[in-house]
Amino acid sequence: MQQGVYETMRTFDGIFALLNEHEARLKKSCEAMGILCPNLEEIIGPYEGKFDLRLKVVVEPTGEVHVHEETLPKWSGKFLFDETWRVKFVEGERALPGIKHLDTSFQVGEREKASKEGVDEIVMVSPDGFVREGGITNIFFWDGKKLITPASGMLLGIGRSLVIRFARENGIIVEERDVKFEEIKKGLGEFFLVNSIRGIVPAVGAEGIIEKLSALIGNFISQKIEERRYKIHRNN
Repeated sequence: MQQGVYETMRTFDGIFALLNEHEARLKKSCEAMGILCPNLEEIIGPYEGKFDLRLKVVVEPTGEVHVHEETLPKWSGKFLFDETWRVKFVEGERALPGIKHLDTSFQVGEREKASKEGVDEIVMVSPDGFVREGGITNIFFWDGKKLITPASGMLLGIGRSLVIRFARENGIIVEERDVKFEEIKKGLGEFFLVNSIRGIVPAVGAEGIIEKLSALIGNFISQKIEERRYKIHRNN
């Protein structure tokens, strides 16, 4: 297993609006693997305030840091991906699921195989039949009255935490519990995906709840953008 860790984040209108959340997760990953955590604020400095991009920060076991940059389309103002993804459920789980470490061989391999079938994302199901997470996303089911999301065996994504927070703050019930794959076959069929780079990704149904949540989270991110812009301006 590769023992290094990584963190991926994006700018929204040129600003790392969710920096605090990414800092906390990187620190957790580094501590779990016994790696000295770098100063993320210093690393992102040269990349902020320009255009929208995705930044991957890799921290080796030695503490050496590598940064990879990818340009993104300008943020729309909504926490919403503009395509509906086709999804395939596959048996298997992420190694050390609670940590964002470099051993992504299983999910990368399965996503590559699925892509050749015209599938955009996989969702992993444990050998004992519990739905876990996507290859690069978390999953939420919608039964028409409440959201249901797996509670264990996966990376607790930043996008996931935003969906849970803003759903609950706006009167939407969220159940965090283990979800059997059999439940999908028996009618728990509407679902969407989420990650902090793309936002909420439509998959099967749940259109109304997706629109509501993406707008709420988009407003929150807009506020965070202005707060961070003020901080940068004050420090300069």
